[in-house]
Amino acid sequence: NEFFFSKKELKEYEDELELPLNFSLIQSTSKTSFTKNKEWKLERMQSIVDHFSEINWIQIGLSSEPRLKNCIYKLDLDLRKLAFVIFKCDFLVTYEGLFNHLASSFNKKNFLIHTGFLPIEAFNYSNNIVIEANSKMKCYPCYDIHCESHTEDCLKNLTVDLVINKIKNNL
Repeated sequence: NEFFFSKKELKEYEDELELPLNFSLIQSTSKTSFTKNKEWKLERMQSIVDHFSEINWIQIGLSSEPRLKNCIYKLDLDLRKLAFVIFKCDFLVTYEGLFNHLASSFNKKNFLIHTGFLPIEAFNYSNNIVIEANSKMKCYPCYDIHCESHTEDCLKNLTVDLVINKIKNNL
């Protein structure tokens, strides 16, 4: 994937968005309108922010999504401003989706929480550090929009400690 900015946009977004010098991005929840089987839970994402409290965290996404504590919020950004924020960040913690695809445009390190709904080949860019425990799941890859065991298996196997250690070991 590729994404380009004009010089005018770079200057405009730099002035308008007032980003810290160093920061990382996180999303609070996955998109659940299609399936809830990509979700790892808000409190688990909060655990990442809490554990790495020395990082300037910026939450990206929509203002209708739950807010993580101890973050700067850059919500409801249009696509180009969102891309700029991703371009400027140190790294991201995301689910599979738009943020992951945009991060690949800039080869940004992305800690991707892979909950096992899709096979890894569907979104595995070279910039991703995929965090998963899908080999322990009965239904991987799930594909089932309403799978009975998916969320329980995912939460049991993809622990907060596993995710935090993977991030810590790859920073």
